[in-house]
Amino acid sequence: MYDLIIQTINFAMLVGLLFYFMKRPAVEAVASRQAMIRREVEDARIQKLEAEKKFNEFEVRLRSLETEAKEIVEKARADAKQIQSRVIETAKASAAQIVRDAEQSSKIALEDSRNEIHREVVDRAIEVAEKMIRERLSAEDQRRILTEYVGKVE
Repeated sequence: MYDLIIQTINFAMLVGLLFYFMKRPAVEAVASRQAMIRREVEDARIQKLEAEKKFNEFEVRLRSLETEAKEIVEKARADAKQIQSRVIETAKASAAQIVRDAEQSSKIALEDSRNEIHREVVDRAIEVAEKMIRERLSAEDQRRILTEYVGKVE
């Protein structure tokens, strides 16, 4: 039992010496570890704040981009309406011009047809008149007309 007491005393002294010599390095290690953890926590807090700041900036930018996109879409719609109305106006003007041209062309064609019919009627009337004159005019009537005409010319 004496051995057990000596071993216990030796063990207690060993633990006491270890505690005495290891207390300061252990406390320093724990303090160092605590300081490192505090720094990491502080760094994480700073990074979190920076991330939140960037998130807010991106959120504001996103909202402004959404607004800008809506404005662009509205402007594109307005431009499309203007283009549509210009195209319609141009088409109406072209259609009116085509109608005027067609009316003018038909008037010209009608006038040409009238003139052609008039010439044909005159030509036929002359032919019929010549035929009637030849059939009804005698040689004596021809001489009389000739002498009257020559008299008027002189």
